[in-house]
Formats: sequence, C-alpha cells, structure tokens
Amino acid sequence: MAAKEKGGDTCPICFDPLKVKEVWNISEQYEVVMMITLRKEKIDSRKPRGFRKPVNEFVTYISS
Repeated sequence: MAAKEKGGDTCPICFDPLKVKEVWNISEQYEVVMMITLRKEKIDSRKPRGFRKPVNEFVTYISS
C-alpha cells in the first residue's frame, strides 16, 4: 500500500530460499521469507478488477 501511495506497484516473487541465501551469501542466522518486485506503476496498462464477492458472504461480524 505504501508503494501504491507513492505511484509504485509490487508483486510477490516465488523463489528458493536456500538458493537466495547461497547466491547473496546470507548468513545462516537469517531466513529469507519474502521477496517482492517494486516498480513504477504503468497506469495505461491497468485492467479493471474482476467480480468480487460481497464481504458479508464470507465474513461474519460478532458484536460484543
């Protein structure tokens, strides 16, 4: 959301954590848990979002 606020865009990347640690020489005390791309959003290639179910179909609110 922070990237979107500044005109950027992100996307998660699938990766092999052991290979990343090997290639970047990351110490065994650290775990690589997520990688994302970060780029300037290309507004002219935006696509409208598809159908989304209404939230109340899968979320139940309980008042206390």
